[in-house]
Amino acid sequence: MSIQLDREITQDFERATGIEWVEPNGLGGWAGTTVAGAHSRRHHGLLVAATGPERRSVLLSRLDETVHVAGESFELGCNRFPGTVAPRGFEFLASFRKDLFPVYEYEMGGVRLQKTVATVAGENTTLVLYEVLEAPGPFVLSLRPFVAARDHHALTSANDVLSQEMTFLDGVLRLAPYAGEPAVFVAVPGSDFQGNPQWWYRFEYELDRRRGFDFREDLWTPGLFSCEMAAGGRLGVVVATDDPRGRDAFALFAKERERREQVLAAQGEEREVGDAMQREAAYHQGTIWAWQLDAADLVPVPLGRTREVVVSEPPVPAAPVKAGKAPVPVKAKKTVKPVAAKAAKAAKPVETKAVKTAPAKVEPEAPAVQAEAKPKKTAAPKPKKTPAK
Repeated sequence: MSIQLDREITQDFERATGIEWVEPNGLGGWAGTTVAGAHSRRHHGLLVAATGPERRSVLLSRLDETVHVAGESFELGCNRFPGTVAPRGFEFLASFRKDLFPVYEYEMGGVRLQKTVATVAGENTTLVLYEVLEAPGPFVLSLRPFVAARDHHALTSANDVLSQEMTFLDGVLRLAPYAGEPAVFVAVPGSDFQGNPQWWYRFEYELDRRRGFDFREDLWTPGLFSCEMAAGGRLGVVVATDDPRGRDAFALFAKERERREQVLAAQGEEREVGDAMQREAAYHQGTIWAWQLDAADLVPVPLGRTREVVVSEPPVPAAPVKAGKAPVPVKAKKTVKPVAAKAAKAAKPVETKAVKTAPAKVEPEAPAVQAEAKPKKTAAPKPKKTPAK
């Protein structure tokens, strides 16, 4: 299934957040969000890893970009906070398309920047590829990672348990936020990294709110990557649970593209056996389906049955869906209660010579809503799994 959207939709926040894409990795993990880039449900994330037979962890929630060109800064990220959307990166989103992979194209300050997101089959690995289509001259691309490190049915709040220790060497940042959760590696070749760990408060997930679930979450950011870019340049980011040192993002992407094209070619040959048999074969071979995300888990349904959800290959579902029936959403219990945040005062210094401390005048300001929501202190130090009824 292929989809192409222009500015009429991509720059309309409500319409763009109503269209979701999912990139499953074949292990039961995925990457996924909305066309606008703002998460609308707790299941969204850039690296949602399969960390056990029945466990999925939202490790890296998002990677927000800012383009600094000719004395101006353009934030491409998009988040919903209480009463506001900040930043408003969707206003620079010129187009979105999805066939084998989701592709964003941004235009701002004379720069045309293309971003492609892909998962790697059989790995808890997400690729984010940036290609500069046009630019008036050199510019700086900065990337801010946001960590959740929680079960995909839960939400997290600012706390003192999360480890703020990190190492940055040869373009690879390693984080180990909680005991019992996998380490997270973010490889940004040729980049500088400025450590400035802090909590950002009260991200809102609109679809969870509509469904009567808890819908606010705090996310932790370790700092900021910076890369110099120019017209014709490209940057391949690897986000993974295993050290990606020595792996090239574009080479991994080319291999994954070839694999998917072969799967699609095989699918086309099977159409002669009839629609029913073809869908059954496609399901077992991991070809393209649409996915219904309104239930607590990802469940496959025939194309066009529900909300616009654009996917590549589906993970193995927990249970089949009967013909003609969509899964009924399961209302989750309350998620973990917030605990106290000591904010930047509690941040431990980064014990690595390779990490720089960002001067205050260089660090982009966080949304004003950060200062509004310091959670009340409770005894619960860490998010726990939220069972579904």
